[in-house]
Formats: sequence, structure tokens, C-alpha cells
Amino acid sequence: MNKSFQILVQSYRISIGIELIQFIENSLVYERSTDIDDVILNTLGGAIGVISIFCLIIL
Repeated sequence: MNKSFQILVQSYRISIGIELIQFIENSLVYERSTDIDDVILNTLGGAIGVISIFCLIIL
């Protein structure tokens, strides 16, 4: 598995973890929202970060 794919998987896992924590907190104590859009956009942000780093390395 190459490094960029590992970074994308980790950003996805972290995003899912944060959303699960927010869901549990919303069920128990706080009024926080959970949304799949957050997971998608955070993973997309990880992909943009990987592309940015590759562009900086090439330059």
C-alpha cells in the first residue's frame, strides 16, 4: 500500500471517529450534529493535502 493511500485511509478513519464521538455525545449529553458530509469533506481535504504535498515536492 502506498503512502498517499494510507494518508487517505487515516483521514477517513479519523473523520469517522470524530463523527461517532459526536453521535454518542448527542445521544447522551450534548446537542451536537452528526453528518456524513463532514466525513466526505474531511476525506476530500486529506486528498487535497496529499496532492498539495506532491505538487510541492515536484517543484
